[in-house]
Amino acid sequence: MVVFSSILPNQLGYTLVSNGMRLRFVHVAGKGAYGVVYLAWDLSTPEHAPRFYAVKCTLKYEANTEFAALQKREIIYHSAMSGHPNVTSLYRVIEQEHYVYFVLDCHEGGDLFGAIVERKSFDHNDAAVKLAYVQLLDAMQACHDAGISHRDLKPENIMCSQQDSRFFLT
Repeated sequence: MVVFSSILPNQLGYTLVSNGMRLRFVHVAGKGAYGVVYLAWDLSTPEHAPRFYAVKCTLKYEANTEFAALQKREIIYHSAMSGHPNVTSLYRVIEQEHYVYFVLDCHEGGDLFGAIVERKSFDHNDAAVKLAYVQLLDAMQACHDAGISHRDLKPENIMCSQQDSRFFLT
């Protein structure tokens, strides 16, 4: 399998500007096969009360290729599901010459993998497991009702609130 994220340049410190939005990339939040996710500070918010987004950077694929079609489908499907309370909101897609940026909700709790393995939020905690399970089932049911299959459901693609009380498909 090709790991496209390995050929993306490091964009820490970069400021993404589009339609009045100015986002400074301050931290690498994660890497996947197709992109790098940055924690981005919305520079229109004050330093004492900053607003942050997660910005996924992917390559912009050549038009009329399979990868371009898959990327377009991801945008359409994610946009369609953004209104669900347990799906990470997609606020904007910014296309540049070589890259496509997905501006998403930032979830302070990180991913479910970290909650399970590092924070051990679910160890001997049936109520927490049930809470997560019910929220994720609700989000998956909404996707299926809309004719959308996730196809990469794993703990790394589920985000958590800071106290691990809310869960979000990405």
